[in-house]
Amino acid sequence: MSLSGERILRLPLPEGSLVVAVSGGVDSMVLLSRCLAHPHPIIAAHVNYRKRGAASNADEELVRSFCEENGITCCVARAPDFTEQANFQHEARTFRYQFFERVRTAHKASAIVTAHHADDDTETLLFRLFRDGNASALSGIPQNSGAVYRPLLGVGREEIERYARE
Repeated sequence: MSLSGERILRLPLPEGSLVVAVSGGVDSMVLLSRCLAHPHPIIAAHVNYRKRGAASNADEELVRSFCEENGITCCVARAPDFTEQANFQHEARTFRYQFFERVRTAHKASAIVTAHHADDDTETLLFRLFRDGNASALSGIPQNSGAVYRPLLGVGREEIERYARE
């Protein structure tokens, strides 16, 4: 296994059972596969926004199939048609995190883990810097925020993809 694989396998995870936020993309599927070695129960949580038709349904099916094959509890929410299309990202994020918290509470899980990675952090930092134009924008995405943990935050997208190919 390469250095990237070793690094991802050694990522620290919070103690206790975890809700793993899974979109069906490579980064969240890598995180979910990494969590298979976690000594406590894991619960996958997936939101289908139905915005990409068959592709959205294929992501949901991928997550469901992976979970079934690996004995993981899988919770899926189908997002409503959001009223504020101009602010879809905000409404989608609010819906998503409320769903993750409901799953965490229902399963008495200790934490929610997401697949935010170093490239997401850089993108967020640049977006905030251009939007706000001040030094407070340089905070980026926090490693932990309440019950939400981001174990891949120090890992770049390229490294995640290399791990997935291996």
